[in-house]
Amino acid sequence: MKKSRFLITLIIVGGWCIFFNCWTTHAAEMPVTVQLQLPAANKSNGVVNMDVQPQQKIHFVIWLHNISNKKVSIKVGPGVAKNDNSGQIVLGDNTKQRMDSSWQYHLRNLGFSPRTVSIPAQKIKKISVTLQAPNYQGSISGSIIVQPVVKLQRHTRFPNQIQQAYGVLLNVGNYEDVKPHLRLGKVYIQAQGGQVTIVGEIHNQAPIYYGNGAVSYSAQLQDSHGKKVASLHLPQAALAANAIVPLTIVWGNHPVQADTYLFKAQVKIGDQLWHFQRHLTISNRQALQLNRQNRDLQPNRWPLIIFIICIALVALGLFFWGIFWYAKNQGYQKIIKKK
Repeated sequence: MKKSRFLITLIIVGGWCIFFNCWTTHAAEMPVTVQLQLPAANKSNGVVNMDVQPQQKIHFVIWLHNISNKKVSIKVGPGVAKNDNSGQIVLGDNTKQRMDSSWQYHLRNLGFSPRTVSIPAQKIKKISVTLQAPNYQGSISGSIIVQPVVKLQRHTRFPNQIQQAYGVLLNVGNYEDVKPHLRLGKVYIQAQGGQVTIVGEIHNQAPIYYGNGAVSYSAQLQDSHGKKVASLHLPQAALAANAIVPLTIVWGNHPVQADTYLFKAQVKIGDQLWHFQRHLTISNRQALQLNRQNRDLQPNRWPLIIFIICIALVALGLFFWGIFWYAKNQGYQKIIKKK
């Protein structure tokens, strides 16, 4: 039991340190630089990573330096640590989507409220943040999202996509005593972006964070005869506390057939292994709709297009040859008549 607890602690601390140096999106276009001033008890550079007791307060400072030559407005707020379909952790989102029902604490519930500040050109702004740990046992993971406020232009399809996010991990109370609890949630098939995929949602129902490289995911889909249709393997993945991992298997370039399929998944963390499985039934109507949307099944029309172009060129050549032949014969006949 002690060995298991030590392993969980090592995965939580080590994995977080490996991942959260700085997660940045379009940082080159950011008008500000960001620096965190962290408590002495903080365990990592550049991120908030602390072991705390229930009701303990945590203070840190966010320094924003406007490096541009004009005044800018910056929004700073709390985010949520969650998983994407590659098994990696993402920080630039503040919604509860893809979080398990066991998830309790957004960082704003701990006192981190969003705020917008104006910073004159070449000036520095200080933002102080105080978090208070709840009466809780386990890991609370989230992020600090820094984002410039941009006025939306008319007909703009994509609003502001520039942001930086920094990790926050609070290990509250005796978090080493928390036992892992995983389960398989919804399993469904969908067509998105012209691609058919099967999604099986793995739920982490415990407040335990597993860092990058600590988790291995495997999944496969079998037909009613036990034949493998498609599979997925993510050997160097992670799992955020109380998050949902949407394991996504790409169907591929073969048609979807109406059948009852078996979705099987395996999750490996350290020396622990979980096996899950669930049946998925696809009707004839659903299979037909999915195949229509699968771009991998769309016929390659280029050979037909090239063939039609070649026929058109040959026909055009014959047409001009016919005109030339006709004109030539007419010329001969005129010469003969003159003689």
